[in-house]
Amino acid sequence: KFDSPDSLQAPYFIDDRAQPKGLAPVIDHEASGLAVADPSLVYGRHGFNSSPSKLAVAPESWAEFAGQVFVAEWGDLAPNTNPLRDQPEGYQVVRINPETGLAEPFVYNIAAGPASRQEARLAGIERPIDVKFGPDGAMYIVDYGIANVNPARAAEGQVPYEFPPETGAVWRVFQTDGDAAGLGQEGGGIATSISIGAAVAETRRWATLGR
Repeated sequence: KFDSPDSLQAPYFIDDRAQPKGLAPVIDHEASGLAVADPSLVYGRHGFNSSPSKLAVAPESWAEFAGQVFVAEWGDLAPNTNPLRDQPEGYQVVRINPETGLAEPFVYNIAAGPASRQEARLAGIERPIDVKFGPDGAMYIVDYGIANVNPARAAEGQVPYEFPPETGAVWRVFQTDGDAAGLGQEGGGIATSISIGAAVAETRRWATLGR
């Protein structure tokens, strides 16, 4: 249950012979006497390299979603963390139903990955890092902003990442009064790169509170 996909594991060889892929436990439970971890205790499974961050439990006012867990997925840092990754992972807020344990996308960009990589800089989700529910019943999402990988910086003695200033945001997800939901930002702009999970497309909308 905790194994990563074979496609994301680097090949290794012994005596020029390729070895089977698979992750072995770090702890020798037999030698240590420690109990083996129970996979059933895992509340929800996230995509490999998705970087789950902070979470919040939906209040009663969220009706059918009350009691479900919403988790910010900060996103991968490929190729530094995984040079084999060819598709983005994370960059969204997922919800986990305790009855199923499945992590389903709830707030995400129409195309996978951060908005800045799809010609929608500052118009969509970048790297959500925290989720909270306010006294007004709305969901507030702290968006860290743009974080780019630049391996060339390492040759200059710098960290191989770039963090452009003034790219973060606080997003607010709230219920509309009408039958149709809109995707918007404070001030009337339309955030066309934002999408809402199909299950809530008619009851929730987006607005940004600040950058």
